[in-house]
Formats: sequence, structure tokens, C-alpha cells
Amino acid sequence: MRGKNPKSLANLKPARKGEVRNPQGINKRPFSDLYFAVSQEIVPEWKRRQLNKEAGGPLHPKGTTWAEAHSRALHAKAADGDVSAVRELADRVEGRAPERLQITGNTKQMVTITIRHDRQKVPLR
Repeated sequence: MRGKNPKSLANLKPARKGEVRNPQGINKRPFSDLYFAVSQEIVPEWKRRQLNKEAGGPLHPKGTTWAEAHSRALHAKAADGDVSAVRELADRVEGRAPERLQITGNTKQMVTITIRHDRQKVPLR
């Protein structure tokens, strides 16, 4: 069994008042951040015209962002009866439905179930 190194706590120093140890944030999400940045860009005019032609009408006005174009396309599919598009929209708007839990057994016996609710932390704006 290994013992503790007496110097193991030597490098732990509390942050000074006003000191930021991780200025770029602890959660680096390169793909998500890039996807968000691209989704806010305006669709190029040639692509916007192509999307409108495929949609059969002026679905995407000038200045449409990629996020708006994808949302409109998903809504159009849902309006046409695409069940997977309807499910995706419902999940995005209302959140995923919780899974059902079914407890079964061979013998009848008392079961105690404890439900713990953790409050979700909401960032301040």
C-alpha cells in the first residue's frame, strides 16, 4: 500500500482575491461552440435560392441564418407528416419524455422507492 507523499499538498494554494485560474472556462466544447457560431451565420444567397427552389416557394427570406433554415426545414417536414420530425420538435420544445420504470418480481414483497429531486442550476444572466 502506498503512503501519502508529504509534498503532495505543497502545490495546493488558495486563489488570491480577484485571481482567475481558468480564464477561458472549465468547459471547453470546441464542436458545440463551432456549431453555434456557424448556426448564427447568414445562409449564402445561392444556397438560400436553392433551398427555396427545393421547398417550392419562398420559405427562407433574405438574411436567414443556418439555424432558422434548419428549423424551417424541420417544421416543414413535420407539417408533411414526418413522425420523426414531429418527435424531434417535441423533444426540443418540451424536453424528452421520462422513461417509465416497471418493477417486477417473482414474489410479493414490500418495496421502498426513494425519489430524489435535484434542482437544476439556472445560470444568471
